[in-house]
Amino acid sequence: MLPYKRSERVAKSIQRLISDFLQKEVNTEGLVMVTVTGSKMSDDLKHVSIYYSAYGSEEEKNRVSDFLVEITPSARKYVGRHAKLRYTPEIIFRYDGTIEYAAKIDELINRIHEEDKDEKKE
Repeated sequence: MLPYKRSERVAKSIQRLISDFLQKEVNTEGLVMVTVTGSKMSDDLKHVSIYYSAYGSEEEKNRVSDFLVEITPSARKYVGRHAKLRYTPEIIFRYDGTIEYAAKIDELINRIHEEDKDEKKE
C-alpha cells in the first residue's frame, strides 16, 4: 500500500501541470512572478485548490489573482488533456501568504534580538 492517498498524488501531479501551463502556455508578460506553492484535492477528485504566491505590491497581486481567475477554464482544459483522469477537476486558485507571513515573523524576531542587544549594552 502506498504511504499517501490517491488524492494527494493526483494533487501533486496537477500542481506540476498547472506550473507547466503557466510557464509554457500562457503569456504572463506584465505580471509579477507567480509561483505555484502547493495543491490540495478533495477525496472525490472533483475539486483541486492550487496555491500560489506572487511577489509585488497589493495591486500587482490583485492583477495576478484576476488573471488566474480569467485563465482557469484554459487551465482546466490543459489539465484535462494531460492528466489521465476520468473527470477533470474544478480548479480553484488560492493565494498563499505563507512566505510573507514567515518574513514578517522573521522580522519581528530580529527586532526582538536587536532590542535585547541594546538592553544588554546599557
